[in-house]
Amino acid sequence: PNFSVALIQGDVPQEIKWDPSASHWILQRYEMFSSPFIGKAKLIIWPEAALTSVWPWNHQELSPFFQTLQTQHTSLIFGSPAARQGNFYNA
Repeated sequence: PNFSVALIQGDVPQEIKWDPSASHWILQRYEMFSSPFIGKAKLIIWPEAALTSVWPWNHQELSPFFQTLQTQHTSLIFGSPAARQGNFYNA
């Protein structure tokens, strides 16, 4: 059986990657690049630390995108900083 995977590279300039004011633009960029593969690929993979806002606080903004992925039977793997008990991790 075939299993299709889409690897997405956001090509985000390093000068803005960790700028909090750019986080929404970065998310929109990854969503835009992923859109052609939703429903066609079984799995979409974004890079480690693709999203720079801290998980789970960025979950609200991702919810509509997650719902679209779920209805189209496409899974997503992505990296994002995470906070747990005052410590930060790359999740």
